[in-house]
Amino acid sequence: MMDTVSREAISRLPDEVLGKILSFLPTKQAASTSILSKEWRYLFRLVDNLDFDDKDKKSRSMFSFLADLLEIDLDDKESSYVFPESFKNFVDRTLSLQCGYPIKRLSLKIKAAKNNDCNKTCVGRWISNVVERGVLELDLMIKLPRFQCLFSLGKSPSVHGFLPPKLFASKSLTKLSLGKHLYLEKLPSCVSLPSLKSLFLDMVFFECGEEGLSCVLLAGCPALEELSLRYSNFSEMPNNITSPSLKRLSVDYGSPICFDDKSHVLSFDLPNLAYLDYTGFALGDYPIVTLDSLVEAKLDLQMTNMVIYPFVKLLPLFDNLVNLSLGSKNRKCWKLLVYLLKHSPKLETLVIEDLDGYTSVICMPLNNVKVLSVLGYRGTAQEFKQLKSFLWNFECLELLQVDVTEDDDGMLLKATEDLERLCGASVSSKCHIKATRTRL
Repeated sequence: MMDTVSREAISRLPDEVLGKILSFLPTKQAASTSILSKEWRYLFRLVDNLDFDDKDKKSRSMFSFLADLLEIDLDDKESSYVFPESFKNFVDRTLSLQCGYPIKRLSLKIKAAKNNDCNKTCVGRWISNVVERGVLELDLMIKLPRFQCLFSLGKSPSVHGFLPPKLFASKSLTKLSLGKHLYLEKLPSCVSLPSLKSLFLDMVFFECGEEGLSCVLLAGCPALEELSLRYSNFSEMPNNITSPSLKRLSVDYGSPICFDDKSHVLSFDLPNLAYLDYTGFALGDYPIVTLDSLVEAKLDLQMTNMVIYPFVKLLPLFDNLVNLSLGSKNRKCWKLLVYLLKHSPKLETLVIEDLDGYTSVICMPLNNVKVLSVLGYRGTAQEFKQLKSFLWNFECLELLQVDVTEDDDGMLLKATEDLERLCGASVSSKCHIKATRTRL
């Protein structure tokens, strides 16, 4: 009885409210409400959060489930890098039924073939559709066959590329994610994304190299606050990141191919950057470094051929750094930490990882760090020895915390006992100590 009353109460809600409720559901579930009754048949057209994934088996089952309802032919065969006709028809029909209603977010994840004009036409049409409807967030993950990443933007309204020019002239877009292995052959000469605040690029390459990112794309994003870059090697990565508005930057360059630390450089011209997350190899040089506003940095570095000294060029510009996280299994990073502590007079919080990574005595300079967190503590005798010597010049320390990753109460107890042994020896008895556990 109560279930019947609840269903009737929901059905009495205005269509706009029901549309908002359905927007919290995955698109395939929102579409399934079409079979509930005649009143519900087209309610999912009001959904303003769309998520399409051509690899989702459940979604493909839903395409079949809705085939009769939407009069879609599912007899077309799938090929490895051409999304199925059923998927194309489902997306087309969904966008068509929405009749131009405003949309907040579109997530599109597909496998596509390089030379398939049907793929390009469809994707270009879908993106243009939501851009015209004032989309706020776009997550476009277009996975291409390996070594076939040469895609171009549409050159005319009649021949759309994967990324139509309209995308780069959106006045409403606030968040954009692009990948994977996309080659932007011809960006519009004047990119205009005045509302864009967050940009994520995963293996996105530019025909004109570093100028494509900073001088064209970023130059057209005057309100950009957050940028994430991910590349698997250095051969195509941008060498210059310039933005006067950027506040948060995440850079992940992964493992290099044929890495030559002397020939790879990276410039940071980011006067308002407050947070930097850098993962990958230290490079040969950093010609331009403008990081005057940086207050928090997370560095997960790999070093080759003693590539420490180029990083030292960054250090005088870390005068305002308050929080630092340093992770590396390379002993050279401990030498880098010495420089960081010397040149970061305002540093208050330090997070380090893998004390076993450096077997010599660690002599850190006098510093003003108040909170020290040690990750991945395993409780070995060598680790305890390193921690004890590490702490001698941490005279301002107020909190010392070690984190164990093993789901073992004995290890947590061992870490607590080790900390207690440090009180009055390497750290002041007034320093608060704490052992925690990260559950795997």
